[in-house]
Amino acid sequence: MATLMKYPLPLLNRATLARTALPAFALFGLMPVVAAAQGYPCPSGPGPGEVMIGTSGGGASGIAEVPICVPAGSGGYAPGPSGYWSERFAAIAWGNEADGRATYAYAVDYPSVDEAINAALGECRRRGFQDCRQGTDVANGSLAIVVAADGTLFSDWGKNGRQARSKALKECRKQTGKKCMPEKVIDSPAVWMSY
Repeated sequence: MATLMKYPLPLLNRATLARTALPAFALFGLMPVVAAAQGYPCPSGPGPGEVMIGTSGGGASGIAEVPICVPAGSGGYAPGPSGYWSERFAAIAWGNEADGRATYAYAVDYPSVDEAINAALGECRRRGFQDCRQGTDVANGSLAIVVAADGTLFSDWGKNGRQARSKALKECRKQTGKKCMPEKVIDSPAVWMSY
């Protein structure tokens, strides 16, 4: 049978607290307190001697996001990267030639999907195509257009041109059962924006 040993607990009285706990609390008072730096809006982005730490978040009512900055080296912030990745969008607009044949126009390297779509539709109209309508769009990737033997156009998107082309060819073959040929690959990768 095991023997249970009892260890006496020390009595915590005023004298014991004064000898142990109070000096420990006093040491905490000697430690420096690190305060977080307060950010401030920097609408044109960080300037010399500033570091961007985030954005204001914008709003649903059309208020744009505003960068938030702190002085470089303040509040324990280590120098960050010298820029950021900016999304880039591309879009296709479908249309018809005057003789009824299917055709397309596209826009690439736009900062928003709406701008890319509007630019593609505008290019479709500028070229005189009829019945211009929105097609496929992509952010930070590629678009591919393929044509079936009967002239029908198909498109798809992917993280790169190879993936986009493969997906578009697969869809073309699935829908037409005919030979499909790549027509165009449009790349719109993200772009590094330096501060």
